[in-house]
Amino acid sequence: MRKSIRTTGRVTVRPLFLAVLLFCSPTLRGADAPPTWIVVTAPAFRQAIEPLVQHRAAEGFHTTVITTTDVLTPQEIRHGEADKLRDRLAALCRESPGKPCILLIGVAYADSDQNALATVVPALSGKVGRMKNQPSDNGFGCLGEDLLPTVAVGRFPARSADEARDMAGKTIAFERDGRQAPWRRGITLLVGNPGGDSAAERALGNWYVGSACQATTEKINPAWSVRSIYHIPGSPWYVPDASLHEQAVQSLQAGQAFTCYLGHSDDSGFWSGGARFLDRTDWSTLKLQHGAGVFVTCGCFACQLDRAGREEHEGYGLAAIRNPAGPVAVAGASGESYAAAGQLAFNGLLGDMAGPSLPQRLGDAWLDLKAGIAKGPMDFLTFTLFDHADGSHGTVPLAVQRKEHLEMWTLLGDPALHLPVIAPEIQLTVPKSAAAGAAVTIHGSLPAQPGDARVRVIVERPAGGRPLDLIPVPAGPADVRDRAILANYAKANDPVLLVVEGVARNGQFDVTLPLPKDLPWPHVVIRAASEGKDQDAVGAMALEIEEPEK
Repeated sequence: MRKSIRTTGRVTVRPLFLAVLLFCSPTLRGADAPPTWIVVTAPAFRQAIEPLVQHRAAEGFHTTVITTTDVLTPQEIRHGEADKLRDRLAALCRESPGKPCILLIGVAYADSDQNALATVVPALSGKVGRMKNQPSDNGFGCLGEDLLPTVAVGRFPARSADEARDMAGKTIAFERDGRQAPWRRGITLLVGNPGGDSAAERALGNWYVGSACQATTEKINPAWSVRSIYHIPGSPWYVPDASLHEQAVQSLQAGQAFTCYLGHSDDSGFWSGGARFLDRTDWSTLKLQHGAGVFVTCGCFACQLDRAGREEHEGYGLAAIRNPAGPVAVAGASGESYAAAGQLAFNGLLGDMAGPSLPQRLGDAWLDLKAGIAKGPMDFLTFTLFDHADGSHGTVPLAVQRKEHLEMWTLLGDPALHLPVIAPEIQLTVPKSAAAGAAVTIHGSLPAQPGDARVRVIVERPAGGRPLDLIPVPAGPADVRDRAILANYAKANDPVLLVVEGVARNGQFDVTLPLPKDLPWPHVVIRAASEGKDQDAVGAMALEIEEPEK
């Protein structure tokens, strides 16, 4: 079967016999048909993104590349009228033999009419609540009247050919680097301070957000390694105000597949009390050479599009995606995102992180996030708490908020992005459960590897599990107090309890682990890593800890 369909500067060339074949063959029209990658590019970027077009074709995508001027008149582009473009894309998606996704390449608004024709791919206008008449890409993925998209849509907000080339280049580099890189199973979780108008509200907010985030991380599959910062006093993952920015930058530079931010922000960056966290300048200058990953932010205005095309009024997410050494994709809101919707969005993505493998493509994870906004469960009491703490204060019902946020949440990046594979290379056999202090035997099978190989088997606290050896934080001078807090923060991000080394012979090994006597968590993580020829062969499983007899 042909790996791709020949493209022109206008639309895909489909010979008549191929069209007949596609409509007559249930196999080609079904799940086995190659996926379709549809690109809409402003004229200035057509040549710059050609390496990505060729890359997708080589992967087996049916590629369709159109330019805005093939569909829209100069007046429609200048005035931001995108309805005809939406209709063209809907027709192409319906005709697609396999699963389609859409990448828009260009800004939604330009800084001048002269630049608009060359660089703009207009956004659609929102229809619901606060998003009415506001720019939104959501409708490009909706083939009917429902606001929940069935086609994943992303955007490269390029203003120049160099920016388009950089975004295409780091997309390809991420896919090639992420197949075997150690960071591909890493998640960096950044949690801002919830704030509050009174001491009682702040204490309640700190407790609730800290507890909810810990409970959330415990749902993440043990194959992931989680590194966290909670800017919440009393949390083991707390970082003092003076160190918050430095520690956040260091965490990102270590590399990760996903960075997730839960907290407040405006278009200029995160805010957490009066402390500096990460801002637009940081996101535009960070050097994340490996493991830049996908950045998901629940903060407000992260992907704000400025109608005058002014960089200083655009969201920090646009600075991040334009940074050649920054994240490979950004998901966030273009407007003021309420806390309930942010929780629903994150829970939609969490469903993918809780499983044994990720979706193959970013677009599928993006649609899961959107489904979380549209259909994720949230009881009335939880919604009320979220909405009165950081939302509409009871003025906008959940049903309307779901629709608003479907139009508000935006993907900056290629939905066809190949996500890292987290499935373990080392297959582990562990008991279903064990008692604290018991000796357990772990059997492992490495991928095809003749001869001997060194292996390390590690027992870890679960993600979200509090360490047992925290040191008391003194009430003395700030520098002494901060040193103790940072020492506890380092302990919290080092989950290792026990390491045992062994040897795998012809790909097989058995290691006996003497479990610690004090294990107050419901489970621990057993992680194995090969130290033979394949330095990145790893495996992980959860081991349930039995409750002591009373």
